[in-house]
Amino acid sequence: MPPEKSGLEQALRELALRLLGQREHSVQELRRKLYRKVRADPQGFPRGDLTRAIGAVIRALVGESYLDDHRFALALAHQRRSRRCHGNLRIRRDLERRGINAKIIDSLLSEISDSGEALREAIALHVRRHGQPSAMTDLQRLFRRLLRLGHSPAEVRRELRTLFKKAGNKG
Repeated sequence: MPPEKSGLEQALRELALRLLGQREHSVQELRRKLYRKVRADPQGFPRGDLTRAIGAVIRALVGESYLDDHRFALALAHQRRSRRCHGNLRIRRDLERRGINAKIIDSLLSEISDSGEALREAIALHVRRHGQPSAMTDLQRLFRRLLRLGHSPAEVRRELRTLFKKAGNKG
C-alpha cells in the first residue's frame, strides 16, 4: 500500500499535472514553477514542508513517466531545429537554461538531424525574405543572424562561401 500523501503533496500533484497537460516541462522547470505558484498564493495550498513535498511529487511524476528530461529535450530540440532553424550551440544553450543535464544534451545533439541542413534552410529563408545579399553589410547581417541562431562561425563561413560560389558561377 503506497504511503498516504499530504494535502500539500496532493495539491502540488494536481497543479503539476495541469502544467504538464499544457506542455512538456523539464524537471527543473516544473520544480521552479511549483515553487513560484505556491509562493505567489500560499493561502491556496495546505501547510507543509514545501521542499519535501515538491521533491516527492517530482519523484513520483518521474517514476510514472509523466516527467522525463530526455523526452522533453528531444521534443524541444526537434522543434527548434525544424521550425526555427536553430544550430547546435543555440539548442545546447536553451536546454542548459532549462536545467537539462549535459550528458543528456550531448547524446541528444548526436541523435538529431544534421545542423548543416538547418543552416542551409535558415540561409534559404533569409534569401527568400530579403533577397540575395548584394552588399558586404547585407552579408554581415546574415552572418550575425546565423550566429544568433546558434550555428558555429566556421560552419556559417563554409556555407556562405559555397552559396556565393554558386551565385558567382550563375552571373
